[in-house]
Amino acid sequence: MGRPWWYDSYWERQGKPPGGRLPTNRRNSSTSGCLIVFIVIFVLLLFGLVVWSLSGSQTSPSTNPPPTVTEPSQQSPATNVPSSTSTPPPVEPAPAPETVKPPESPSIPVQTPVYQHEELLAYALELINRDRMANGLEPVTLGSNTAAQKHAEERLANRFSSHWGMDGLKPYMRYTLAGGENYEAENGFMTETYWIGGRDPSYKRDPKEMLEQAQQGLMTSPGHRKNILNEWHKKVNLGIAYDNERLDLVQQFEGNYIDFNELPSISGDILSLAGKVTLGTIENVSLYYDPLPKPLSPEQLDAPPYDYAYGLGEDIGTILPPLPSGFFYIDLLPTDVVATTWETNSDGLFTIKADISKMLEVGEGVYTIVVWVEANGEFISVSNYSIFID
Repeated sequence: MGRPWWYDSYWERQGKPPGGRLPTNRRNSSTSGCLIVFIVIFVLLLFGLVVWSLSGSQTSPSTNPPPTVTEPSQQSPATNVPSSTSTPPPVEPAPAPETVKPPESPSIPVQTPVYQHEELLAYALELINRDRMANGLEPVTLGSNTAAQKHAEERLANRFSSHWGMDGLKPYMRYTLAGGENYEAENGFMTETYWIGGRDPSYKRDPKEMLEQAQQGLMTSPGHRKNILNEWHKKVNLGIAYDNERLDLVQQFEGNYIDFNELPSISGDILSLAGKVTLGTIENVSLYYDPLPKPLSPEQLDAPPYDYAYGLGEDIGTILPPLPSGFFYIDLLPTDVVATTWETNSDGLFTIKADISKMLEVGEGVYTIVVWVEANGEFISVSNYSIFID
């Protein structure tokens, strides 16, 4: 075997070694050189094996563009390995398995269904009539008095839950000021979004779901249930207002049994009213008194006596029809009076006038005129009409 190329040139400069034998240190240099060559060959074989393995794993053709192969940014310090010029065959990725998305957590913002206000009114009416018809009663129709909606909006905006308003008005006063002429009977309910969603302000409940909860709550309350299931109700005026935290529902039921052609009025000491009733016959007219309303704060409205049921105020007297000649009342109260004019007929038409000076002695305030009729042996108020005197 010939000597390495560097052998002769080296010993031409250094002289021949004695006996032609290499010094020990030169044999070590030869061994180191062989080791370097071995490492280079090993790295090349290892790199070739990696490339072959990658090529063998690509089994199916694809019409998609081949993926870009990026060489490692760092290589072995023993040698510079050239970049591979071969490109592995393109592959078509296997289809991803179908997955079912888990339901979103209430802590994640939820898209609330958007409803037109009229749609919510119709749904609230449907819930009321569902309960009425389940109890053998006729359905009610949607009224047009705006007092309920204004009250719901005020309750929501100021975070209180009372039949009274911040202006101190009671439901029947608001009803009259909004154009109401019949009787009214109000239910109110508030439900909060975090009853289900926790107190996370980003969680939004479906308003229809909250209306269902409100209706259920009212039906489990004896007084509210009795109001919903009153057989004499003909209409309901609804107020619905809500935000991310709560929903306020106001149900203001009313009849449809009186039509005034002369609204109740007080001129001097004389009360006058005229019109037509479509239910029963008028038995008497009562007057109830409230002091003039004063502004109330949300804190006052959520405390006694404003946080409970409301009434018509103080009963201050009754107007009675004149008796036939030869008859007279024997148990009149000091504030009861006999009408100076009491005209009624079988068609329901009426004209009534009376001197109420005794009743007006309580002074300025709100006088609510209540017209009572008798129908099927039952006394029913067909009108609650408030007159403000200051």
